[in-house]
Amino acid sequence: MEQRAGKSIVRGVARGVSWRKEGAEYPLDVLTFRVEQVDENGNIINYVPVTMKGLIKGSIADGDEVEVVGHVDDDGWLNAESIYNLKTHAYTKPQKSLLSTVFIIIFIVIFLSIIYGTYRFWIEWNEFKPPM
Repeated sequence: MEQRAGKSIVRGVARGVSWRKEGAEYPLDVLTFRVEQVDENGNIINYVPVTMKGLIKGSIADGDEVEVVGHVDDDGWLNAESIYNLKTHAYTKPQKSLLSTVFIIIFIVIFLSIIYGTYRFWIEWNEFKPPM
Protein backbone atom coordinates (compact mmCIF):
# COMPACT_ATOMS: atom_id res chain seq x y z
CA MET A 1 0.00 0.00 0.00
CA GLU A 2 1.40 3.36 -1.04
CA GLN A 3 1.20 6.55 1.04
CA ARG A 4 0.80 9.94 -0.65
CA ALA A 5 -0.08 13.24 1.07
CA GLY A 6 -1.19 11.39 4.22
CA LYS A 7 -3.56 9.11 2.32
CA SER A 8 -3.32 5.42 1.53
CA ILE A 9 -3.42 4.37 -2.10
CA VAL A 10 -3.87 0.81 -3.30
CA ARG A 11 -4.09 -0.51 -6.84
CA GLY A 12 -5.32 -3.92 -7.94
CA VAL A 13 -8.35 -5.95 -9.00
CA ALA A 14 -11.72 -5.53 -7.26
CA ARG A 15 -13.05 -8.83 -5.91
CA GLY A 16 -16.20 -9.68 -3.95
CA VAL A 17 -17.93 -6.39 -4.84
CA SER A 18 -21.07 -5.87 -2.76
CA TRP A 19 -23.57 -2.99 -2.81
CA ARG A 20 -26.23 -2.46 -0.14
CA LYS A 21 -28.30 0.24 1.56
CA GLU A 22 -27.89 1.09 5.24
CA GLY A 23 -30.30 3.10 7.39
CA ALA A 24 -34.07 3.32 7.35
CA GLU A 25 -35.05 6.99 7.21
CA TYR A 26 -32.05 8.29 5.26
CA PRO A 27 -30.50 5.26 3.55
CA LEU A 28 -26.88 5.44 2.49
CA ASP A 29 -25.11 3.32 -0.09
CA VAL A 30 -22.47 0.95 1.26
CA LEU A 31 -19.91 -0.47 -1.15
CA THR A 32 -17.52 -3.15 0.06
CA PHE A 33 -14.93 -5.23 -1.77
CA ARG A 34 -11.33 -6.30 -1.52
CA VAL A 35 -8.47 -5.22 -3.73
CA GLU A 36 -6.39 -8.14 -4.89
CA GLN A 37 -2.79 -7.09 -5.47
CA VAL A 38 -0.57 -9.21 -7.69
CA ASP A 39 3.14 -9.21 -8.54
CA GLU A 40 4.72 -9.13 -12.02
CA ASN A 41 4.13 -12.88 -12.41
CA GLY A 42 0.43 -12.68 -11.55
CA ASN A 43 0.83 -14.17 -8.07
CA ILE A 44 -1.49 -12.75 -5.42
CA ILE A 45 0.61 -10.90 -2.84
CA ASN A 46 -2.00 -9.05 -0.79
CA TYR A 47 -5.70 -8.43 -0.20
CA VAL A 48 -6.91 -5.03 1.04
CA PRO A 49 -10.51 -4.75 2.32
CA VAL A 50 -12.25 -1.57 1.10
CA THR A 51 -15.46 0.18 2.12
CA MET A 52 -17.20 3.34 0.93
CA LYS A 53 -20.31 4.84 2.50
CA GLY A 54 -22.52 7.71 1.41
CA LEU A 55 -24.58 8.68 -1.60
CA ILE A 56 -22.24 6.92 -4.00
CA LYS A 57 -22.01 8.03 -7.60
CA GLY A 58 -20.34 5.60 -9.98
CA SER A 59 -19.97 1.87 -10.29
CA ILE A 60 -17.46 -0.86 -9.65
CA ALA A 61 -17.83 -4.47 -10.80
CA ASP A 62 -16.05 -7.64 -9.84
CA GLY A 63 -12.84 -7.93 -11.87
CA ASP A 64 -12.36 -4.20 -12.52
CA GLU A 65 -8.83 -2.90 -12.07
CA VAL A 66 -9.05 -0.02 -9.59
CA GLU A 67 -6.99 2.54 -7.72
CA VAL A 68 -8.43 3.38 -4.30
CA VAL A 69 -7.55 6.47 -2.24
CA GLY A 70 -8.56 6.77 1.41
CA HIS A 71 -7.63 6.21 5.04
CA VAL A 72 -7.04 2.91 6.82
CA ASP A 73 -9.04 2.54 10.04
CA ASP A 74 -8.04 0.61 13.17
CA ASP A 75 -9.64 -2.58 11.83
CA GLY A 76 -7.50 -2.53 8.69
CA TRP A 77 -10.29 -1.46 6.33
CA LEU A 78 -9.43 1.15 3.71
CA ASN A 79 -12.20 3.77 3.91
CA ALA A 80 -12.32 4.95 0.31
CA GLU A 81 -12.65 8.62 -0.55
CA SER A 82 -12.43 7.90 -4.27
CA ILE A 83 -12.07 4.89 -6.51
CA TYR A 84 -10.65 5.24 -10.02
CA ASN A 85 -11.68 2.46 -12.38
CA LEU A 86 -8.70 1.82 -14.67
CA LYS A 87 -10.90 -0.20 -17.05
CA THR A 88 -13.62 2.44 -17.62
CA HIS A 89 -11.52 5.53 -16.71
CA ALA A 90 -14.30 6.71 -14.38
CA TYR A 91 -14.35 7.76 -10.72
CA THR A 92 -16.64 6.42 -8.03
CA LYS A 93 -17.11 8.87 -5.16
CA PRO A 94 -19.62 9.68 -2.45
CA GLN A 95 -21.62 12.78 -3.35
CA LYS A 96 -21.80 15.73 -1.03
CA SER A 97 -25.02 15.42 0.91
CA LEU A 98 -27.60 18.19 1.03
CA LEU A 99 -27.29 18.22 4.82
CA SER A 100 -23.56 18.98 4.75
CA THR A 101 -24.18 21.78 2.24
CA VAL A 102 -26.84 23.28 4.52
CA PHE A 103 -24.46 23.17 7.51
CA ILE A 104 -21.75 24.93 5.49
CA ILE A 105 -24.19 27.67 4.44
CA ILE A 106 -25.39 28.15 8.05
CA PHE A 107 -21.79 28.38 9.26
CA ILE A 108 -20.97 31.02 6.62
CA VAL A 109 -24.06 33.09 7.52
CA ILE A 110 -23.21 33.00 11.25
CA PHE A 111 -19.57 33.88 10.54
CA LEU A 112 -20.51 36.83 8.32
CA SER A 113 -23.06 38.03 10.90
CA ILE A 114 -20.36 38.09 13.58
CA ILE A 115 -18.02 40.05 11.31
CA TYR A 116 -20.77 42.52 10.38
CA GLY A 117 -21.79 42.96 14.05
CA THR A 118 -18.17 43.59 15.05
CA TYR A 119 -17.78 46.12 12.25
CA ARG A 120 -20.99 47.99 13.23
CA PHE A 121 -19.91 48.05 16.89
CA TRP A 122 -16.52 49.46 15.91
CA ILE A 123 -18.14 52.19 13.73
CA GLU A 124 -20.56 53.22 16.49
CA TRP A 125 -17.82 53.18 19.13
CA ASN A 126 -15.62 55.49 17.04
CA GLU A 127 -18.53 57.89 16.37
CA PHE A 128 -19.33 58.24 20.09
CA LYS A 129 -17.79 61.37 21.60
CA PRO A 130 -18.26 61.87 25.33
CA PRO A 131 -19.45 65.38 26.42
CA MET A 132 -16.80 67.69 27.81
